[in-house]
Amino acid sequence: MRAHRITAALVAIAAAGLLALGTAADGAPAHRPAIRFADGVPDDVQQLALRTWDEFLTAFPARTGCLPDVTLASAWTSRRKGHYDPELRVVTIRIPGTAPNLSATMVHEFAHHLDFSCPDRPLRRAFLADQGLPAGSYWRHGPSWDAVPAEQFAQAVIPVVLGPQPDLGIVVRPASLRDIRAWARGD
Repeated sequence: MRAHRITAALVAIAAAGLLALGTAADGAPAHRPAIRFADGVPDDVQQLALRTWDEFLTAFPARTGCLPDVTLASAWTSRRKGHYDPELRVVTIRIPGTAPNLSATMVHEFAHHLDFSCPDRPLRRAFLADQGLPAGSYWRHGPSWDAVPAEQFAQAVIPVVLGPQPDLGIVVRPASLRDIRAWARGD
C-alpha cells in the first residue's frame, strides 16, 4: 500500500512538472515571452514598451510559444526609426519621439522579431498574394524599402496590434490584415 502511494505521488509530481514545461492548464504557453531593457532606456520609454509588448503578445496569442524574449535598446542618434538584430534579438528605437510613433516603431520591429522567430511559409505565400506581389519574391529583399515583403509585413502588423493608422507609408490590403490576424490566432 505504501509503495502504491509513493508511486502515485511520483506520477503526480512528474505530471505537474511536464505541465509546467509545456502549457498551463488553460492551454496557454507556460512561458510568456518577456521584454528586457538595455542600459540607458529611459523609464518612460520602458513603460511604453511594456504596454506595447503586452498589446503585441495579446494580438498574437497562437505565436507566443515560438517567440523568444526580446531586448529593447534606445538610440538618441540614428538614421533609422528602428532596427532589429535577429542574432542578438535586440530591437533598437530612435528616441525621442511621440508615444504613438514610438509604439508603431516598436510594433514594426517586434514584427521582425516574430518573423525571424516564427517563420511561416504558408503565411508568407498568402501575404505575397494578398499584397499583389509575385509568388517568387525574395522575402527580405527588394528594390526599395517599401517593396520588401518583410517590411510590408512588419508595417501590416502595426494596425493588427494598434488599430487603424493614419499613414503606414505602404498600402496594406485588407486580405493581408485578415490573414495575419487569422495566423496570429492560430486559425
